Amino acid sequence: MPTITWISNFVRKGILILGLLWTLSLSGCVKYQTTIDFHSFNSGDLIQHIALDKQFYQISQAAIDIWLESIEQRAHQINGTVSKTSPQELTVTVPFRRTPELVSKFNQFFASDQQNLASQLSIAESNFLLASRYQLTYNIDLRSLTVNSLERDKALNLQFALQAPSIPGSPAMTQQWQLQLGQANHLTSTFWIPNPLGIGGVMIGILVAIGYFLKSLLIPRRLTT
Repeated sequence: MPTITWISNFVRKGILILGLLWTLSLSGCVKYQTTIDFHSFNSGDLIQHIALDKQFYQISQAAIDIWLESIEQRAHQINGTVSKTSPQELTVTVPFRRTPELVSKFNQFFASDQQNLASQLSIAESNFLLASRYQLTYNIDLRSLTVNSLERDKALNLQFALQAPSIPGSPAMTQQWQLQLGQANHLTSTFWIPNPLGIGGVMIGILVAIGYFLKSLLIPRRLTT
């Protein structure tokens, strides 16, 4: 099933982490990835994965623990779950039903009190008989994070991905973006997700029509015998 994976903004504690990275000039990597995964046309998961370089975590453990704790607290506020594979790596999973709930939870989770890190997700949905059409727009302003040395060394890896179900029998649709530091990132995507209820209704209609056709062929023959 197609998945949507999206990278979001660093919150206040994230700014502290970036400052420490810049000051320490570490060669390690910080991976910050957000994924929107549609399981069907009306449900899915918002997934955030954060992985920090072990060397960096050991040097800045106190500050990082505070930041990660704030992420856990915000996840629980929107009924999300948090799993840790190590002290410096965690995954947040937030379930959603329907796009309005996804948009609300996404913007609440990634809300920042830093005005220069504005982040906003919006999704327009149009429902048709066999599928639903989605127009996704994501804006995130990273102009305040001009960390040239980190960007050059790829030490700060910000990614945003999208996955969603496709037509049965075809491969899942996946899109991924690399967010750019020092820029106002504007991401757009238009995609379709099959509607199993609509498809089921069409199949039932076809079966009924076939049954009616066969009945119309058989009844006259019975009357003539």
